[in-house]
Parts: sequence; C-alpha cells; structure tokens
Amino acid sequence: MWAKYLYGWSIEEDAKFWEDNYELTMENITMKDGASKVINKLYKNNKIIIITARADNQKIRKLTLDWLKENDIHYHKIYMGHLDKKRIIQENNVDIFIDDNFKNCREASNLGVRTLLMDSRLNKNLNDEKIKRVFSWKDIERELI
Repeated sequence: MWAKYLYGWSIEEDAKFWEDNYELTMENITMKDGASKVINKLYKNNKIIIITARADNQKIRKLTLDWLKENDIHYHKIYMGHLDKKRIIQENNVDIFIDDNFKNCREASNLGVRTLLMDSRLNKNLNDEKIKRVFSWKDIERELI
C-alpha cells in the first residue's frame, strides 16, 4: 500500500495500519474538486469504467457504491479488488486511462492507451514521455473535453 512509502514503514507496520484503519479510511474519502462534473461530462459520450484496487468485500463495495451515488458520479462498470488493471484495460478496449499510480499508467501507455497521470506525492519524480501528467480535474477536462 502507499502509506509505507510515504511514512517509511515496514511491511508489518503498513499491514497493521491498514488492518486497523481500512474501513475508516474508505468511509472518509473526499472527492477532488471538479471530479464529478468532469466525469459526468465524459459520461455523456464515453463509456466510464472504474477500476479500483479497493477491497472487494461486501462492506467496502457498499461504501464505494453509496459514495459514488451520493457524489453523483455516473459510470457504466466498476471493477473492485483489482491490482492487475492492465488486464481489465485490455478486456474492455479502454482508450483513455486516468490514474495516480505510475506503474498502472506505464502499463496502460505501453498498450497504446492515452494515459493521464494524476500528480501525487508518490509519483512526483516519475516521468514517461508517453504519459501526460495532470494536476487537477480541470486539467483532465482541458485534455479530454
């Protein structure tokens, strides 16, 4: 998980943190400014597929689906519990991929998929000329709409 990299934790410390805090973290996620507006604009003429590594158990699935509904985010499909996003990208013929995980973005761009990397503390120093770095949903809107 990302916390071990941010805080320099051991694998054991990271596992303990997520064991104790995963559900609470999922319950308190806030939306990035403009996300709903841009996603829903894209939804009008595109197929929106959400691919998340978020745990796929009954409680987290319900929290996630309720959060998407409460935040008025429209989508066509959702895949949960997926660490191998590359396979889902291929199976669904994805042509644009947005993520904050550099590895996922590199895999998508290597498939020939137009890729936008959402800037984060974990990917600040990672670059690939085939991947466009974006800093906000406003940037994504400028790129895609």
